[in-house]
Order: sequence, then C-alpha cells, then structure tokens
Amino acid sequence: MKVKFTFLCVFLFPLSAIGAADSEIEQLENRVHELKIKAERAQAEYLNAKSELERLQKSKATNKKTDYEKSDTPPTSVFNNKRMWNPERILWENKFFKCGNYLADGRCEYVVEMKNVRITLDKD
Repeated sequence: MKVKFTFLCVFLFPLSAIGAADSEIEQLENRVHELKIKAERAQAEYLNAKSELERLQKSKATNKKTDYEKSDTPPTSVFNNKRMWNPERILWENKFFKCGNYLADGRCEYVVEMKNVRITLDKD
C-alpha cells in the first residue's frame, strides 16, 4: 500500500501540476490575444481621431462664408469701378495688389501684385 501511495505521489501529482501549467499558459495566451485586439482597436481609433483633427484644422484655415481656402492673391470681386467705393490697391498677405484690367461692366478681370511699392506717410 505504501508503494502505491508513493507511486501516486511521485508520478500523478506532478502530472496534475503540468496540466495546471498548461491551463495557465492557455489563459495567458488568451489574455495576450485579447490585449492585442484591444491594442489594434485603440490604434484604429487613434488614427481616426488624428485624421479628424487634421481635417478640422484644415477647415479652420478656410473662409467661413464661402468655404474656399485662402489664396495668395485676393479675389477679383474686391475691385469694381462701378461701385461707390473701389480700392485702387489693397494689402493682402503682406503684399499690395491692384486690378490688372477692368471689364466694360466694371468688374476686375484679373489681379496683379504691385512690385516696388513705396509707402510714404503724410506729416500733419
């Protein structure tokens, strides 16, 4: 009887420990797989949020009334010599511009940048 008990202790208990270790490994593998899926989802959410932020920042640079992006040159609609107030030149993006050619109806055909502009201040 002692021999059978010793046999059980020596061979069967370590086998049960191996089975426990296998189930623990499976649990850890499952946990790693779950965390990997969560990380991939978080990465996808991060990329979506980043692209949305970039889109909003780009739209912030557009004109709110007409939804066009700011240009290096002013629109031709600024100039119209049939209006009571028609600027001879305007300052746009730190450069001076004037109408290149007025059409018969008073609208400006195209805008040109003024070169060699000299600004003088009148002294009172």
